[in-house]
Amino acid sequence: MKTPLNHRSLYGFTLVELLAVITIIAIFVAMLLPAVQAAREAARRMQCSNNLRQVGLALHNYATTHTVFPAGAAVSSIHKRYSFGWNKFILPYIGQGNIAKQLDEDLGATSGPNFELAKTKLHFYQCPSASTAFDGFSEDLAGISYIGVAGPGLNGNVQTLENTHCGDLSTDGFFYPGIYRRTTSIRDGLSNTMIISETVYQTRAWAKGAFWVGSPTSKHCFFSGKNILHPINSKPEDVGYYVYDSQAPSGVPKTLLFNDFMFQSNHPGGVKALFADGSVHFISDSIEMDTYRHLTAIADGEVLQWTP
Repeated sequence: MKTPLNHRSLYGFTLVELLAVITIIAIFVAMLLPAVQAAREAARRMQCSNNLRQVGLALHNYATTHTVFPAGAAVSSIHKRYSFGWNKFILPYIGQGNIAKQLDEDLGATSGPNFELAKTKLHFYQCPSASTAFDGFSEDLAGISYIGVAGPGLNGNVQTLENTHCGDLSTDGFFYPGIYRRTTSIRDGLSNTMIISETVYQTRAWAKGAFWVGSPTSKHCFFSGKNILHPINSKPEDVGYYVYDSQAPSGVPKTLLFNDFMFQSNHPGGVKALFADGSVHFISDSIEMDTYRHLTAIADGEVLQWTP
């Protein structure tokens, strides 16, 4: 006599049981997803740190060869022609000597054959957490996530320029157009001086250094360096969008000047920063503004009560 088939063996799981299994799986996925995302961000932060360490080593190798660090940017002899920045000058010391040799310094940084070279994506100039790898002005050009520190402009250390587009330029940081710093210039100590950090808003091409209009002392836009005016990770809706930001929402203030772009990242809670001794630290966006500004001056004489 045949044993009747069990109802469960004919029809498998009931709908209620299936929904219960799906719910349990969804709960596990929801629990695991933040951990996976955190692990990915940790890997991106580590790569970002490694990029900056490579840049720091290249800067010091440049200084060993030339006895000075590279200028923040060259000062072109021609009105409104893009010059090269420190990011071009260290290429031979970061394994990209071939590109450096091909770039024609008698032309603008993105003019003629230099334009094609400026399209080259250089992985060590791009933080993997950054949202874009292109120039915010021309998407044909490869962008850079790392910008030099022009300084906080303490004690009147500011070159006063026009105040409608580029803005003033601080002179008390590590990088400035046409100025070559020596190790002895960093009188506050190499380990106490922040020289490069990250940018997210309105990124520009790695090849661009600076350009001037009228004269270098009347209007100067600094692409490879920025003033320390706003807190880390400030948002444009809080400080005012860039005056030429075509993507800014209509009806919002556009008061942010080009030389004052804030240091930002997509890392939660702060930015990665390179110091003059070649070390890399994570700087919290909750750092006191006074401490942050003194940290970016090369010789203000302040003894900081700051630890990474």
